[in-house]
Amino acid sequence: MILPRTGKIARDVRRVHHILGVTIALLSLAAAPAATTVTTNRATAPASASPVELLAHGTDELYWIARVEQSEADPNARRTLVQMRSNATQHWHALGRIDGRAVQLASRGSDLAVLLDNGQWMLMWPGGGTLGAPLPNGARMLALAGDSSGTLWAVGRGDIAPIVDKLPAATKPATRGSTRGTPAFAPPKTVSGIALFQWDSHAWQPRAMIARSDDAIGSATRAISLAVVGSQPVIAIGNAESRVRLLRFSEETSRPELEQLGDIGIAQKAELLGSSQRAFLWMRATSGAGSIVPIDQSIQPAIALAAPAEYRADEPAALASATGQLRFIFLHDGKLFEQSYASNGQANGTPAIIANAAAPTLDAMMQWIAVAVLLMLSFFIFGPARRRTEPTRKDAKHSREDDPEISIGDLPPPPARPIKHLAPRLPRMQAAMLDALPVIVAVFITASRLMDAQLEERADVLHGLRLMLASAYAVYFLHTLIGELFTGRSIGKWLFGLRVATAEGLEPGALAIILRNIVRPFELALFFPIFIPLFSPQHQRIGDMVANTVVVLAD
Repeated sequence: MILPRTGKIARDVRRVHHILGVTIALLSLAAAPAATTVTTNRATAPASASPVELLAHGTDELYWIARVEQSEADPNARRTLVQMRSNATQHWHALGRIDGRAVQLASRGSDLAVLLDNGQWMLMWPGGGTLGAPLPNGARMLALAGDSSGTLWAVGRGDIAPIVDKLPAATKPATRGSTRGTPAFAPPKTVSGIALFQWDSHAWQPRAMIARSDDAIGSATRAISLAVVGSQPVIAIGNAESRVRLLRFSEETSRPELEQLGDIGIAQKAELLGSSQRAFLWMRATSGAGSIVPIDQSIQPAIALAAPAEYRADEPAALASATGQLRFIFLHDGKLFEQSYASNGQANGTPAIIANAAAPTLDAMMQWIAVAVLLMLSFFIFGPARRRTEPTRKDAKHSREDDPEISIGDLPPPPARPIKHLAPRLPRMQAAMLDALPVIVAVFITASRLMDAQLEERADVLHGLRLMLASAYAVYFLHTLIGELFTGRSIGKWLFGLRVATAEGLEPGALAIILRNIVRPFELALFFPIFIPLFSPQHQRIGDMVANTVVVLAD
């Protein structure tokens, strides 16, 4: 039988490896999930829109800030970056990104509700979000509010069905996945106008008619704001005469109705701020931080807010009632500042800089992980292939027959110590687990703390455990590196009678030991590469393939 030339074998092997490498690259990139962002039917940003807009909202326990800015992908589109923190910590973390322009923030329990400029709305929580169900009959949502019990309220304009006097006690999340109760009979006659809606267990239901389209209020409405105080919605309706009418929805009577609290003259934009105890009407001014009007059972006198020295009236700003204080947010010289006030308008200290909570989006992180996985898999494929394609003395006979000028001396010398005792797979994995014990314990503690923490507190818990996790990885890396540099074995290998050797059976050099250990933390972080020794021909992990080493039984 005539054997093919060694060079042809090498070329065929390289061709196969090239095809496998390209296939793995495509699979790795295709497997990377999309970013955890919400894409909506975006409306083009108007030419007069501010380069940056700020929104803020809070409850007694949670606090959110949204920054609306120009989209990097489309100069005519806007995007919204949302960050949050809890009352228990000052650490901010990114909640998510919305491909669209947010115009109002509200809350439903511990979830953030966001109203977009196209009339859509959505719920957001740490790690996810979903678009909300639309108002019935195609009505456009103008304002959105909620409370800590999970009740949602909205103000919408459009064709309004007959008012519902009473709703079922149970409520469910208002998402598109909910079942909408469509009546079997013909739909009732609708009236065009503005109404207050409440979410029941199936859909939005109209609770009160605010104004008909042919009314003076309905035709001259300029802006509408909504807040929930306790469990009662309060509505602010602005008109073209620079006045705001305040209404409160009451269910104390047999037929729910809107009570008029009064009218207030305003200079510029007015916005309602809700809390568990009272509502505030924030009135923007041409200079300063504006003023607030407390709203209890009646309208209280306005209280001016002293503007921080760093703030200019033309800079983006927002005000929220959050974690027991009024918080004035403004953007100055590219930095986000916060000035807190008591409910009487008294400033608390000086403005503080809010740390930027922007983090790499999930798609960017997954792309880097995919690249790392691709490189490791490439080492896994090409490492054994390189050794298989090296010429050996067995190939010398065929080479000399084809080319008599080639001598045995031109070939590499035989291995100094042929490897006859590779470490068995099971002891190898047991030694690896023993070496990784610091990281395993740290991960177990972290998982236990995260399981005990509330959903909104998990990011803060993880932030507090960063030092412990980093220390565990450092101990793992250093004790294996030092042990193998000086003795050729780590603690786990010593207990199981193993040692590190080169692929030729010699004592490895310092560079080989460093190379095989540099890769070690990344293998453990990605988890699945630690199982590669179970399947590789010489029981090698990726670090061994990089450094051309193996693990053998000790002499």
